[in-house]
Amino acid sequence: MLEYHAHIGVLQQVRASLATTFAGNLALKAKVDALGAAVDAEPDAATLGGIIDLVLDHAASDGVELQLLEQAASLWRQGLALYDQLTGIRAGLEASLLDPSSPDAVDKANAAVGQLGALRASALVLNADAQALHAAIDPLPHLTAHPRQSDIPSKHWGWRDAFLGRRTEAFVEQLFHAARTERARAFAFGALGCYSGNVVGSAYLGAVVGGPRRAHRYRDRLARNTVGAWLQTQLGAPDCGALARHIGFRPMGLGYAIPADILASLQHAATAAWPSRSAPDWDLGLQRAVRHLELLQVFRRPDLPVPPAPELAQGGDVTGTLNFLSGQDYNVPTGTIDTDGSTSGQVGTVSSSDSKTSSGGACLAILLILITIGIALLIYCIGQWTTGKTCDPADFFNTLQGSEAPDPRDPNTVTQQQLLSMADPTAAAHISQELFSLQMMLWQGFDASAAFLAVTGLIYPDDLLLASPLYQQFLATPVRAVWPHREDPGAIDTYQSDPVSAVEQPNVEPPFGAYETPWAFAGPWSPQAQRSGVTVAHRVLAQILSGAREEQNLDLDADRGFRHPCWELAAGASIQDPVLTVEVLPYGAE
Repeated sequence: MLEYHAHIGVLQQVRASLATTFAGNLALKAKVDALGAAVDAEPDAATLGGIIDLVLDHAASDGVELQLLEQAASLWRQGLALYDQLTGIRAGLEASLLDPSSPDAVDKANAAVGQLGALRASALVLNADAQALHAAIDPLPHLTAHPRQSDIPSKHWGWRDAFLGRRTEAFVEQLFHAARTERARAFAFGALGCYSGNVVGSAYLGAVVGGPRRAHRYRDRLARNTVGAWLQTQLGAPDCGALARHIGFRPMGLGYAIPADILASLQHAATAAWPSRSAPDWDLGLQRAVRHLELLQVFRRPDLPVPPAPELAQGGDVTGTLNFLSGQDYNVPTGTIDTDGSTSGQVGTVSSSDSKTSSGGACLAILLILITIGIALLIYCIGQWTTGKTCDPADFFNTLQGSEAPDPRDPNTVTQQQLLSMADPTAAAHISQELFSLQMMLWQGFDASAAFLAVTGLIYPDDLLLASPLYQQFLATPVRAVWPHREDPGAIDTYQSDPVSAVEQPNVEPPFGAYETPWAFAGPWSPQAQRSGVTVAHRVLAQILSGAREEQNLDLDADRGFRHPCWELAAGASIQDPVLTVEVLPYGAE
């Protein structure tokens, strides 16, 4: 199952190649041209169709993922507010220290020092909330098991798994038959792109993951987000915020809802494809999908802190007074993403340090605690300097006496004379350097948070994360002799690495060969042409428009290899059997 960006990438390529593919087919050319015109006239409807599987997933989900993401986005915004506040404190205090005789210097200094205490209190609250959220995310409750892994009959599957594993090509065909407006036809075309994207994209994910989603749900989520983020960068496709606006239809001018003509097609197609199932709440799915995209847009890193002005940083010896924060390794990630669509050479080794346990959740809590202590120490030292005393961190820590909320010895106000004392080269250099250190640590907190949220599959890896071996492993298919690997009961702690579990029998050929990038399924041309989303979509479209049907629904999870038909276990068989015995389902079977 693909995510938003990969789906949009496939849909773009299918639309771009439509005219040339059917240029020589006189029997279908007029219909294809009319369909292309409808897509161009109603691009938002096509976009909605292109992610209809995700809308359906949201409609039938328990809402846990969206709830976790809401909490994470709220904390991220609070962190950004802290960061901006610290930026302002630095600007005001540094300006005062650079020119302590200016008319507003004392006011700026007092405002900055006063805000430091409030900043410390906010950081303490943020730390408590962040730890609670980390504990809620850590079991990965948003990544639910596939019922097939527990031998649950398909009639008891939820909508997401039924959509991917049963009758989806029939669903797409019915959308075309039911479309009565140009917008509904554009939507049907988008759904065709969604179908073909899943056929080929899930096969690619299975190749880089080591097996299908049902057996490797944690690793599959990590891979699909990586591939989507990479394709969005390569294609310059709309970001999550723009996608939310594209699919956010408000037919009555109120809340988000599926337009009536599209809804009629959806209801007809879903009933025709899955007559035994109750209809999903399509409007709820749309509302949640829009909100999901809006929340994903929140997670942007702040700019790196600007170092102190040279006049301050070089104004005195900073090696011996405020050394609590000195010498920190800020571990600022660096790296680049290939711009030619290729990944080659050794990109590094994935290890246990890339797991969710080590990815930054605990690091964030430590950083926030250090920041609160660092702020208290800085306030204490400012108080010392304003009274003409030296600042010894040992004296400060001696005053803590085990208290969780030490008195930082706040200076009440800063006078002109005290500001002049603070502007002494040694004191000014310490103050400016430590403020910079605090802001750098807060930036590192964002880095730790992004690493944790990305490795748990809640957000996309950004450019800095995408350059690491953890994510690069999914951007080129490995050499595999056999496929697929069985589920690993301990995968929740090891899914960052390629599975080493036994191979499910009978094993099959890997869905993609070695050294393929995501262009192999999402690009306009593939080294293995039959594994391109464009090829699959055009084949199905030609059949729908001509009425010559093969009547075969493909398994969109690529459970048993590329283009495997929908299947079920043979009577009396179990998914845990040493050798699987499966039966291909007829076209009408749910």
